[in-house]
Amino acid sequence: MTDDFLRIDLEGIDKVIDALTRFPKQIGRYLGAAGEEAARRVIFPTVGLKRYPPGGPGAPQAQNWTEKQRKFFFAALREGRIEVPYRRGQSPGSERYGTQWYAKALRGGFQTEIGNRASYAKWLAGPQQSRYMANRGWRKLVETAQEKRVNITRVYQAWVDKLLRDLGL
Repeated sequence: MTDDFLRIDLEGIDKVIDALTRFPKQIGRYLGAAGEEAARRVIFPTVGLKRYPPGGPGAPQAQNWTEKQRKFFFAALREGRIEVPYRRGQSPGSERYGTQWYAKALRGGFQTEIGNRASYAKWLAGPQQSRYMANRGWRKLVETAQEKRVNITRVYQAWVDKLLRDLGL
């Protein structure tokens, strides 16, 4: 199994597969909903993924960090990279990482894509995450999903159970 995928085994899926030729759209809708719910309820709320980390081990003291931020702000202001009045979300590079997470069903609901649209997401939660970000509490998406496999499986299992009841199987 590669690092980019997560395997989930479900009870009753054999009945769903047998019914696939008769109910492909319904099955796809239920599995797509399961993937999106697993992302939004289980994966995204993780601190260090969608929710910003508190700093983590190795993070500088809050007072020192504030001083670094202040120095960066005034250096960027002098260089013309930002203008006053400064507003979050309007400076170059500010893409509101925390609001850029998405989960969408693909291939008729049989796959779910989870990601972040911010251009720098690969360095915070992706495979190219820097050690600096990891030391400050940022989490990799794939590792988070693998750690939460049990809860993700529960969400899928609940949707498969509902699908079997609704289809009368």
